[in-house]
Amino acid sequence: MNPKSEPDFLRSGMRISATDEKGIAKIIEWVNRPFFMGTLWVPQVASACENPHPVIFAFLSATV
Repeated sequence: MNPKSEPDFLRSGMRISATDEKGIAKIIEWVNRPFFMGTLWVPQVASACENPHPVIFAFLSATV
């Protein structure tokens, strides 16, 4: 995310949930939705049926 855009995202009801060591946003969430998350990586790559990635598990839990 362009750091100059962060105030617009925050005003719209989004939250920055994770940043890197330089403070650059890596995860954003829309707080008023059951599950809305944007990441700068692909969590399903590190996921398996017997050991799902926490993001995948949270998404599946929100659908029930």
